[in-house]
This record gives sequence, C-alpha cells and structure tokens, in this order.
Amino acid sequence: MASVRLRAVRLSPAAHGANAANRSRMGRRRTTMASRTAETLNALRRTFVGKDRRNGRAGRGLVAVTLFTLLAYMTGIGIEPAHADDRCLAFSASLAGDAKQVKLVLDFDCKPDVAIHYVDKPRRILVDFSDTVLGFPEKSLVPTGLVTRLRAGAMGPHRARIVLQTDEPARAHLESVKANGGGAGYRATFDVTPVSASQFSDLLSSQNWREAETGGVDAAKGKTTSGNASAFTVVIDPGHGGIDGGAVGVDETAEKTVTLAFAKKLAADLGGHDLHVVLTRDDDTFVSLADRVKIARENDADLFVSIHADSISVKSLRGATVYTLSDNASDRLANQIAQSENRADAVAGLKVGSEPKAVAGILADLTRRETRRFSGRLSDSVISAFTGDVDLINNPQRHAGFRVLEAPDVPSVLVELGFLSNPDDEKQLIDPQWRAKVAGLMTKAILAYRDKVSPESR
Repeated sequence: MASVRLRAVRLSPAAHGANAANRSRMGRRRTTMASRTAETLNALRRTFVGKDRRNGRAGRGLVAVTLFTLLAYMTGIGIEPAHADDRCLAFSASLAGDAKQVKLVLDFDCKPDVAIHYVDKPRRILVDFSDTVLGFPEKSLVPTGLVTRLRAGAMGPHRARIVLQTDEPARAHLESVKANGGGAGYRATFDVTPVSASQFSDLLSSQNWREAETGGVDAAKGKTTSGNASAFTVVIDPGHGGIDGGAVGVDETAEKTVTLAFAKKLAADLGGHDLHVVLTRDDDTFVSLADRVKIARENDADLFVSIHADSISVKSLRGATVYTLSDNASDRLANQIAQSENRADAVAGLKVGSEPKAVAGILADLTRRETRRFSGRLSDSVISAFTGDVDLINNPQRHAGFRVLEAPDVPSVLVELGFLSNPDDEKQLIDPQWRAKVAGLMTKAILAYRDKVSPESR
C-alpha cells in the first residue's frame, strides 16, 4: 500500500512544537454562523464564568468546553476538545470614537499579556496578545475615527494581533486592565490618540522589539527536514491564514478557509501516490510570504503550489486561473491579483521593506530561467487536467510578480480556484464534492508533471 507522508511545517521556535501540536485550534472555528450566535455565547459566558471562577483556569477550561460545544451544536461546526488549551480567550470587543480619540475595549476570560508596537509605511499600530485566542465576531471591530483600517486574528498558535491603521500619526496606550464584576474575566481598555510626526518617529525608534518576536519573516529558525529526502516533494501553500483572511465572498466566505480546506484535500490525495507532501500551514495560522518560500526551499521541493480564491470588482468574472512568476504582468487583471496577494504581510502588520537583491551571476540566471520553464510546464499540466471539467477564465495561463512564487530553484504556480466575488464560484468553492473533483484533477496534473520531469520517482 502506498505510504502517506503528510507533514505540516511551522517555522517557529522549537520550544513551541510539542505543546502546540496538542493544543485546540479554537481560533479557526470562527465562522459567519458563529458570529450570529455571539450574543448568546457572551450571555452564557457571563453566567458560567462567575460560577467557575473559584476553580481558576481549570474552571475557565470547563467554560470554554461548554460554550464551544454549545456553539458546535447550534451551528453544526465540529470541534476538538479544549481541555489542552491554556490560552486566554478574548470573547468580546468594541471600537468607538472620533478623529481626536478612539477607545478599543476587549473582554478576556483571564488577565491578558499585552504588547504594543508601531510600524511605518504604511503607518500601523500593532496590539499583540500572548497565548490568546480572539473569539469575538469579526464584525465587532469596525474602523472609526482615527482608525481607518483594521485587522484582527492569529499570528500563530501562541500570539494574536490587532492591527490598527491610521492616516495620521497616532499612538495607543493601555489605559487599564481591570477585573470584571462578579469574577467574569478582565477588561482591557486602550486609548488611541493623535501625535505629531516627530513623536511617532520617536515611538518607532524607541521600541525594544524585533520583528521576529511578533511573527516577522525572521521568525524562522532551523531547517525543516523531509521524511524521505529522495521522495518527490510537493509543497502545498494554502493562501492567507490567521490575521490575514484574504478575500471575502458575497456570502462572507473567507478565502483563508477555502484555501485550507482545498489544500488539505489535495494533500491527502497526493499522499496516496508515494509523494512527500508538505503544507505551509494546516490550521488558521498566519505565515509570511518569505516563510512560505523558505518552507519550499528548505524541503528541497520539486514543486510549489499556492492555492487562492480572490475577489474582484467585476462580479460576473468567474473561473480558475494558473499564474506563474514574471517580472512583467501579462495583463491588468494579473497585475491587480498580484498586488492584492503581495499585501499579505502588510495586512498582518509586518514591515515590508525593499525586495531582496537577486543573486547575481550566469549560473543563478540560468537556474531562474530553468525554474520558470518548468513552472510553465506545471501550469500546462494543470490547465490540461482542468479543461472540460473546471470552469476557466479566458486565457487561463497568466503571469505576474507574485512574491510567493519567487523561489529561484523551485518550479512554482499560483492557482486561483475561482472568484469569491462571483456567487456561482463561491457556491462551488465551499462545496466538498466540487473540492474533491478539482483536487483529483490537480493530483492528476501533478502526477503527469512528475512523470515527465522525474520518471524515476514513479
């Protein structure tokens, strides 16, 4: 029987590995249906937390199990046991104010560990919470006043983040963390107020933190090893994740959810054919663009497939597209999609600096050309498998400057499964039967590619 070597790689400190593997993934259970039951959950929390406060954190664990079990019952969502999860839960949040002051208020079931950082270009305030799950409805926080854009979500299994973007220089101050009455957790209140440009510059320069400590591209440590170095290795990259939700569909389907579900099905299918399969993420976790590329290279990947499902203003446009890397975009749509995908790190609050300098030399140039040639062959194989069975846009093979495809020595493609902005595509993207069909076709395409470029791996 064919062996399955399916691994999920996180480029994080090794100390997190063993514990993180056993922890509940409550954060990824937030869905639109969950949001609709938030008021009920909060009411239940106020009732139960006070009763169980005498039991300390164990009591909170019981509350978490009770509430999320009820949530699963009401919404039909399957959950994993929460007894191993020792993280704080932020169960409600609000943002209110004007151009002079904005207040951010969050309620937790335990005392939160908070850190505030600042990033420029674009100007952002990062509010980080250690060992915390953001369990409040995503619509709880709506940009207002000073805050023009906002993101909230997981940066990894041990960190959650709220990113506040402002047009004018501003700072955030943790006004208070107070125990709620009746033992019902803690309330953290933040003040966001305007500052001068020079004051904001001082905030940037006086920070005592490294990007690596807050989920930055330098957080990767050590080398990821594959189970069998001689196996044909496929790295599957579910786009977006954690704080970066990606596109949102007509019915509020999150791109990060679609890509992860499809990637897991594709990985399972490929694992049945004696391929070594690596996922850049296997849960609702943020992974930087650079780390996605690094995972592919450190696993000596034979190919890299990034899965996406974008949203655009033309609602009638539907169908799949396969993109390869190019210095110049093939068309306006390709350029628009690339710019959107390349913003992922900025959305998460990472500093996006200048692009790394390309390795110079004739050999490096030949390697990049050969890699792009093989990427084209992989694109041909996917389109050939899709044709007649999967809706495709006109001219489905396109190219642009996608940062996630920049590994110079790994043939790479980015597959847009469809457009969440199109109602028909969105219905397909959340249909398990459609996912199974398309994953099967993509498996066929990858096997055909392998047989052409590496027949000895069959």
